[in-house]
Amino acid sequence: MTAIVQWQILVLGGMLLMGMVALFRRRLSWFRACVAAGLLGAVALQLGVTPLDRRLNGLDREIAALPAGHPARETLGRTREDAAVPRTQSTAFSRLPFRLGLDLRGGTEIRLRLHPDQARMETLRREQQELVRRQASGDPNPERQMAISRLADSIAREQLRIEDQLAQAVDIVRYRLTGLGVSDIAVMRDGRDRILIQLPDMNTQEAEAIVATVEQQGALAFHMIVPRTGPHGNAALYAAIEAHGSRLDIHGVTGEGMPASSVAGGTDARFDWLRTPDRVTDGGELRRGYFRVVVRDPLLTGAHIIAARAASDHRGEHWRVQVEFDPEGAQRFLELSRDNPGRQLGILLDGRLVSAPHIGELVDEGRTEIVGDFAEREARDLAVILQSGALRVRVSRESQTRIGPSLGEDSIRRGVWSLVVGLVAVILFMVLFYRIAGLIAVAALMANLMILAAILSWLDAAVALPGIAGGILLVGITVDSAVLIYERLREELTRTASLHAAVHAAHDRAFTTIVDANVTTILAAGILYLFATDTVKGFCLVLVVGVLTGMFCSLVGIRWMLDGLAAWRPGTRLRMMPPPRLPTLDFVAGHRLAARVSLVLVLGSMALFAWMHHRGEAFGTEFTGGIRVQFHLGQPQSVANVRQSLRQGLGEAYPDAAVTLRSQGSAAARGSDGEPMFSAFSMSVKPLPGTHITSAASLIQVESEIRETFRALRPTGADMVLHANLVGPLVAREMRQSTLRAAGLAMAAIFLYIVVRFRRRRAFGWVAVVTLAHDVMITLGLLLLAGVTGWGPGQVDLKVAAALLTTMGYSLNDTIVIFDRIREQSGEGPVSPAIVNTSINRVLLRTLITSATTLLVVGALLVFGGQVLRGFAFTLLVGIVVGTYSSLFIAGPMVSRPSAAS
Repeated sequence: MTAIVQWQILVLGGMLLMGMVALFRRRLSWFRACVAAGLLGAVALQLGVTPLDRRLNGLDREIAALPAGHPARETLGRTREDAAVPRTQSTAFSRLPFRLGLDLRGGTEIRLRLHPDQARMETLRREQQELVRRQASGDPNPERQMAISRLADSIAREQLRIEDQLAQAVDIVRYRLTGLGVSDIAVMRDGRDRILIQLPDMNTQEAEAIVATVEQQGALAFHMIVPRTGPHGNAALYAAIEAHGSRLDIHGVTGEGMPASSVAGGTDARFDWLRTPDRVTDGGELRRGYFRVVVRDPLLTGAHIIAARAASDHRGEHWRVQVEFDPEGAQRFLELSRDNPGRQLGILLDGRLVSAPHIGELVDEGRTEIVGDFAEREARDLAVILQSGALRVRVSRESQTRIGPSLGEDSIRRGVWSLVVGLVAVILFMVLFYRIAGLIAVAALMANLMILAAILSWLDAAVALPGIAGGILLVGITVDSAVLIYERLREELTRTASLHAAVHAAHDRAFTTIVDANVTTILAAGILYLFATDTVKGFCLVLVVGVLTGMFCSLVGIRWMLDGLAAWRPGTRLRMMPPPRLPTLDFVAGHRLAARVSLVLVLGSMALFAWMHHRGEAFGTEFTGGIRVQFHLGQPQSVANVRQSLRQGLGEAYPDAAVTLRSQGSAAARGSDGEPMFSAFSMSVKPLPGTHITSAASLIQVESEIRETFRALRPTGADMVLHANLVGPLVAREMRQSTLRAAGLAMAAIFLYIVVRFRRRRAFGWVAVVTLAHDVMITLGLLLLAGVTGWGPGQVDLKVAAALLTTMGYSLNDTIVIFDRIREQSGEGPVSPAIVNTSINRVLLRTLITSATTLLVVGALLVFGGQVLRGFAFTLLVGIVVGTYSSLFIAGPMVSRPSAAS
């Protein structure tokens, strides 16, 4: 248990104890204050823990667990010293309590795909299918049925073997990266057959050198060891080698014990002098390595190993490594074990002696055991090494993304600054409009953001750019809950003079609406988290956690603070700014015109999307595959000049049909002929027949050509290439499919929940789904139109996808609020146009306030967020406006029944 956890338990436990004393004395307000203070105290302590602190504490624990004198202590100590350097150079961003994603921090992310050899499984399946066909078409044959069963068992074992290979691939990659000295990395399994590697603060060339080593299969070989004593021993050879010095490994030793490098005439070297690594047992005991004479010619290579796993006896003791060979390897090992029983066998990985166990007995089906005085950790490490060297899994690179540190830092600074400006605007609005109640809502909002940040810190989650989208939506949802409560409270205060009674009645009436709106959002985000890509998962995690904490702060925190105010001053009258006198609108009558406008917008959006998709410009490289590079020039240039320079630099390898060049941002200057000139550009290279742009070498080549072509225009003190992205066609297709599948499942779940929650009225369910589709299509069309006219990026990438998901969440929340008021007004009866108009007009002020406060944050993001966030913020802005419009003029009127009008 870490010190911070102990302090959190102490603070929370102490305040709870004080709260129990207050509760015993019937001081409910004091009890609530103590609980809130304890919770916020624990949260404040967690916010003081940075990712660097967690990493340093982890290294300290690893160092303390090693015995004195262990060589790994020195290595870990140097790693800790290197990791502690950023502390002396810390900035405001490095003191954040959670990790930042690569799109904000800078670095390289690489996705590898594993291709296991499934030829044997396919052969077995074909044989089984043929026997099944013959068994079904002819007379039943018991022997044939037994053969089918044996084949089924063989297929099951083959599937298990492939799954073991895939499961161990993450450990293998991590082992190799650790051996290379790369520490600050994230290696995780991505689906069934992919590995995701994140290398913060590394450029493309550095990451390429590291991952190229990881992609190698590894040279694993078995060599016979010459013992010092015994019938096969050679004490004189050991003495001769030790006489020449034995502190380092010597590759190449003659039969007389002389290093081959010191012998003239190229004397044949038959042995190596190698040392096994130091190991630490599970009990913390240090076991020093030892030197052995190793015969240079290998007896067997790792290519013959099928699987390797650590195992123990039934008591969990006497660990060993079980190795399974292919038929050829099994035959060789059978001869080896028969001719050399009990002798030591050297296991070399890339020329290093990693272990020298004794030869065990070969059992049936090509399996053997490597025995020795192994601890559990030693056995598992050796199994990973063996599996690493013999892994029959071909590795290919599917995607690679590099974010320049200057772009990442700029994204953080602008994103945080825009959020601060937006939050200040929201705070001022709430305080001016709701006075003291507004201060209470602001306190709940700040507490919600603090708790969310603490939970993300506790989960050690990485917050990427889509997480900002979740934070923006969270601000709107939290403010919306407060507005729902306060507008109900305003109504109740006109009926009763007691603040305490009005608070309870307002919360009881707003409770159902808040729960319905937030549960549907959680349901959609939860399904998206299960099925969508990693980038979308970050958005969903922030949204789900934030909505849950927001419900707690709104339903519990605001009520406790209002109850406390009522208990402190029972005669207090909450003063709020008088609501503006809004006209009573006939939304049902305006539905026909709105429907025509929406139909035109939807059809126009579909046509524009089809046209741009035909031209290959609708989707970014994340969804189509290819290369996308953003670069910045020190001097503004016209698009035509940049295109011509790139055409000359890239040559014939990238035809014009595959390359799309766009300017980014507004014109920085005007040429002599009035032509606009820009500083920032984005170039996309799409895969076309006959082009090969899915390898990492292509990405490096494109980056190098851009730097070389515009070397004279390099920005002062900054890298020209801000962002580079490589996505293979398969992973791009799967991104599209997974995102669409997740969105479809989310809409189905929303439909079922609304139907059940709204007394099995299916109209509410399908109207909510149709409204969501309506909002997404119109927002997408306006985004593409902005790209055509030069006002926006005009492509759907992962950031825009996150913004579209945010739009869905906002629109859904707004629609559910209106539906809930319609349900309250209609009861069990039909929904008439009069009920719809009355319901929408009663929540109109709440809808406008929520939209205004959310647009304050989004507007600040659009103005101050910079080029990286502009497309994201523009999509949010359009989506919120469209979502508000559809909730008022489309969703509500569509559930009415004109025939039931009174």
